Amino acid sequence: MWNGLAMLFSCGSPTTESDPVTACASAPGWSEADGVLRSWCTGCHASALPISLRQGAPLGVDFDTYAGASHWASRIAVRASQLGDMPPAAGMPDADRQLLADWVACGATGTSASIPSECGAATDVGPLALDAAGAVAWCEAGFGAVDGDLVWTGEGAIDCLCDVAGSLTVESGTLEAPRLTRVGGAVTLTGGFNAANLAEVASLAVGPGGLVETLQLSSLATVEGDLLVRSGPERLDLPRLTEVGGDFVVEGVDGLVAIDGLDGLIHVGGSLRWEGLPAVDVLPGLRALTFVGGDVVWMELGAPYWPTLGSLQAMDGSLVLSGGEATMLTVGPLLGWVGGDVVIEHLPSLADVDALGALTAVGGGVQIASLPSLETVAMFAVLATAGSLVVEDVDPITGIVLPLTDLSGGLTLHGNDGLLDLDGLSQLGHVGGDVVVTDNTALPEAEIEVWLAGVAVDGVVVRAGNGL
Repeated sequence: MWNGLAMLFSCGSPTTESDPVTACASAPGWSEADGVLRSWCTGCHASALPISLRQGAPLGVDFDTYAGASHWASRIAVRASQLGDMPPAAGMPDADRQLLADWVACGATGTSASIPSECGAATDVGPLALDAAGAVAWCEAGFGAVDGDLVWTGEGAIDCLCDVAGSLTVESGTLEAPRLTRVGGAVTLTGGFNAANLAEVASLAVGPGGLVETLQLSSLATVEGDLLVRSGPERLDLPRLTEVGGDFVVEGVDGLVAIDGLDGLIHVGGSLRWEGLPAVDVLPGLRALTFVGGDVVWMELGAPYWPTLGSLQAMDGSLVLSGGEATMLTVGPLLGWVGGDVVIEHLPSLADVDALGALTAVGGGVQIASLPSLETVAMFAVLATAGSLVVEDVDPITGIVLPLTDLSGGLTLHGNDGLLDLDGLSQLGHVGGDVVVTDNTALPEAEIEVWLAGVAVDGVVVRAGNGL
């Protein structure tokens, strides 16, 4: 680091690259650099700030800990001292810019071991690797927090650990961390993890791989990024979780029998995707959830009753309910707008749908397919517009009641052997794409002819294999 930055170093008087030792004897330390960074930089470059409040600062480029600042030290010197274009706002004194340059030029040295952490414990500088024996010695040395990353292996506990500024990785065994309240970086688990007081993490990934037999996160309230569960114990219980800033994904966990305790979840910034959970028998209602930034995808779930999303009123992504053992759907009673697709398909046991009664518009397509047991359909009661409509292989229904007035794309009715008439589509006046009506063996061609007379079709009309 010295060779590329010695030109920036002055310590208040001219120096040369040939005399770095003498110059560095009086160089500023981490405490002085930290003070400048907190005054001028961490308003945007802080690990706790979401992307919306960072004013363009990239996620992960954070200077609020020694580990973060020392990692980015060379760039700090270039931008703050050599180019002088950071911070973007004017006013940073030249002396502060020079202080940062001097600190970096002399190796960005420092230790935060004497600096109390947010939880009051002495802080050790990471990265740090511990097992059970190492944890005992570490705690006896008076530490309780890590300014950097922590990696754990084996069975045991870190009874004194209260804060990790960087990432936490459990590679094997099970880690007990009863006092841990915050992890500033990512939590990655391929081993068990019991942290009953952990309230906040940057992201959480459970698996894939490893053996995660134990997962106790009863106080976890905020996951700033993604929450990904791809292996784990029989139950996923997150009773205090209120916010996931990124995606919330649970997938491919064959032994998972229950997802529980999400009654307080109100915000998912990305997609909510649960799929490939054949043994799951209990799912939460998600009645408090008011925002989903991406898609809602539930696929191949073993539970007979799926979440209701009782408070969700709009979503920009798609709603996909596909494959699994659902017998009744009551999803989205207040949902008025879906920006993507609405797909309900491949649910062989589904007999009753009482859902989406407030939905007025779908930006993408509506697809209802392969529902051989469906007996009652009470959904889309006020749906007026959609991108397209597909009703396919829904044999039990005799009519399709949808108050649609306009489809910007196409319409497909295929293989619905019980369909007798199209009276329920009488309000549809325009189809922007093709109309395909095929293999509806009980639907008379005369009925189709009468219905088509009232619809403006921009594409082609295909009719084949229907009733006489």
